[in-house]
Amino acid sequence: MKKFVQLFLSFALIFSFSPLVSNTSYAQTFPDVNPTTEVGRAVEKLSTLGIVKGKPNGHYAPKDTITRAETARIMYGVLELEEYANETGLIKYPDVPLSHWAYKDISTISDWDIMNGYTNGKFGPNDKLTRGQMAHILRKALDLPNGPTTLPFKDVAKNAYYYQGVASLYAANITKGKTTTTFEPDSFVTREELALFLDRSGILDELLEKNGFDDDEFELSDIAKVDGQILDEVRFRQILNDNKEDIWSIDQVNFNDAAYFDDETMTFENLSPGETTFEVTLHSTDLLVYLKLFVDEQYKVSYQFNVLK
Repeated sequence: MKKFVQLFLSFALIFSFSPLVSNTSYAQTFPDVNPTTEVGRAVEKLSTLGIVKGKPNGHYAPKDTITRAETARIMYGVLELEEYANETGLIKYPDVPLSHWAYKDISTISDWDIMNGYTNGKFGPNDKLTRGQMAHILRKALDLPNGPTTLPFKDVAKNAYYYQGVASLYAANITKGKTTTTFEPDSFVTREELALFLDRSGILDELLEKNGFDDDEFELSDIAKVDGQILDEVRFRQILNDNKEDIWSIDQVNFNDAAYFDDETMTFENLSPGETTFEVTLHSTDLLVYLKLFVDEQYKVSYQFNVLK
């Protein structure tokens, strides 16, 4: 017997994306990164592009400081220098032997004058990256124009090597400083900060488009207000209500039963035990979004989003 089911029962949600170009998943990649936040979206973009892999334990550790070697690897990936790795002079540093895991990245990025060693001839691969160094690196890597000659940051001296880097980032709205009057150039950069600064520059979106990815898949996570993880007691009707302006329609794919979606009450009606698939049409994307509802004999509902291009 058909039964009316309002979807604010107990749910388990799996929010997953099928591949657009590769087998990369656009669900939550790292358990310690929330992809619905600005920082999380930046990290997910780097992960989607294959530039970051996370820690051995599967976490990203966003609050950890980042080393100069890790930065070199990320910038090597962002600037797509792989094809030039064997064409450069491969600058050698005494503290970066051929066996070092980031030898190719450091040598190539140095040859391109994006990152350089210290005056003592060493690179300092394990040294923590400072915010001043980051500003200096990003200005050169992103080829940013000069910024203002006067900054609101009292801790950024005009004769500092990183001054123009900070000024360029400030002018491009990539940073507004730690406070309105301080930049903290000697503070260490966290792994999430570097991801965020890169994303704010626009270069990650350019890479996604260049490599055939559609940035809409990141916006789709907003529909479910989840992090790609399994959730319990999710009120799906509230999720739909929160995002109804983005939803054009929800239609059943196979009209072999009486189940349908009522767009006025934002509920699914006449669901019966089994699986029913709906197609969700969104205003913001041309992707095909399929919603599968699973109803058990006790009329407990679970659901899964799948996105196809």
